[in-house]
Amino acid sequence: MVYQIRPLHISSEAPEVVPEEQSPYLTSPDKYFVRSYSRRASNHLISPKTKPYDEIPFQEFPPPRRAYDLAPYRPPPKQKKNIGLVSIVLVAVVSFFLGGGIGGGIGGWIGKHNNDSSKTSKSEPTGTSSGCSSTVTEFVDSAGCPNVNNTTYTTPAPSIEFRIACATDLTSSHGEDIELANLTTPTLDICLGSCARYNNGQCLAATWIQFSPTSPEMNSKCFFKANIGTLIPMNSTGTIATSGFRIS
Repeated sequence: MVYQIRPLHISSEAPEVVPEEQSPYLTSPDKYFVRSYSRRASNHLISPKTKPYDEIPFQEFPPPRRAYDLAPYRPPPKQKKNIGLVSIVLVAVVSFFLGGGIGGGIGGWIGKHNNDSSKTSKSEPTGTSSGCSSTVTEFVDSAGCPNVNNTTYTTPAPSIEFRIACATDLTSSHGEDIELANLTTPTLDICLGSCARYNNGQCLAATWIQFSPTSPEMNSKCFFKANIGTLIPMNSTGTIATSGFRIS
């Protein structure tokens, strides 16, 4: 006995399996665009024992959708602003210099204000009952005037005592001539000493005139007098006169 194996289905009668087509737009939405369309089934999908070609209904496809519409929208995460170490150091340096400049300006203004106040207080005369007055700086010339005014000076060898009169010149009275001689001397003491030794005591007074108060040793004259004569104040501009007359 011979057995024959008959297939359950004839391969020619079985429908052909066609892989599902994938829309190119879904793989690359920016490159392709898909529109709605309909098509008839291919001839090879029709079996000889099924309906004729003309009686196959149209197949409707769903409308196209963009790829990014298929997934829910997720907003990008917010990034935190990080302040770097360099920014912090820069802010600290700027704050330091600003604080130093403002502090220095305020300190300088306060110091100047205090200095001006102290100058004002020194220059204003006091009116208190104690009689205190502001300090006044006096000019002391090369002869020591006005500190030596009406004091005495004794010359060495011979010992002659002179009384000093600051800002005073000795001139001749009417009808007489008391001028004996003159010479250049750098100081008042040398002038009076020269007078004491002049011609066995004939010089009874002397006047030392500083033609250049800033350099008296270069341009100062000592005038010998036969007597006191007439005392007159000597306040000429640019010259200083100091006289001395014998009292012993």
